Amino acid sequence: MKLSFKAKRNIGLVAITIAVIVTVFLVIFFVNRCEKNKIEKSSHIGEICTTDNLEYKVFDNIKKTEFESLSANEGKCFLLIGIQVKAKKDITVNSSDFKVDDGQFVNASSEEYDILNSQRQLKSGEEVKFYFLCEVENDRIESYFIHGYGYKIDLGGTVSIIK
Repeated sequence: MKLSFKAKRNIGLVAITIAVIVTVFLVIFFVNRCEKNKIEKSSHIGEICTTDNLEYKVFDNIKKTEFESLSANEGKCFLLIGIQVKAKKDITVNSSDFKVDDGQFVNASSEEYDILNSQRQLKSGEEVKFYFLCEVENDRIESYFIHGYGYKIDLGGTVSIIK
């Protein structure tokens, strides 16, 4: 059976249409994937990290073997990481918005330090300082990074106090 010119043209147009639709779908898929896996900006202790919702900086990183009634496990130590946040709009800051490579956040309380264990509501323009307590390997203290809000902040070489 021979196809007419019109039939061949229609089959070609359908094939081109399908190819265009698949191409558009793949472009949208990969653009969204890249957006989700944005490359983190690098920063260091004391540098201000700016996002659409807030500005923050790590202002302190204190190494401790004990904190209040807690003792670090064998071969480990605590990092007490101080963060200052200024909200640009009403926002909820969660402890889960931050993570330390190969570190485990520890729920703790302290009269001396304002520890963020879960979340804190901030109003636009409000500025607060709080701390995270994190247990890490003691022998690689200079090679840790804290990640949060699209930034990777180097904690290395700036540990201020050993207690």
